[in-house]
Amino acid sequence: MSTNDALEVENAVKAGNKEWEKVYKAMAYQVAKEVGGLAASAMSMDVDAIFLTGGMAYDKGFCALVKSHVEKIAPVYVYPGEDEMKALALNGLMVLNGETEVKVYE
Repeated sequence: MSTNDALEVENAVKAGNKEWEKVYKAMAYQVAKEVGGLAASAMSMDVDAIFLTGGMAYDKGFCALVKSHVEKIAPVYVYPGEDEMKALALNGLMVLNGETEVKVYE
């Protein structure tokens, strides 16, 4: 069992692979733990909404697992898509056009 492809895991789970199902559930649990941890520490449990995005947000089963763990914190909204690269490219263009400054984090 070795992959970095969430779609491969999703398909294996749908095909009935019990080992991959454990991985799938563990991934959803880990996401839920991170959401809960951030809600408790950074937000002091004052959370208006939880947004699930990215490529894995296309997987309704995965989102349902995460939601089952975190929906008591705040409403959960799902916005599938991988717009990270587009955002990076647009911001790079804005820097080149002088519309924004480069931020340096140390």
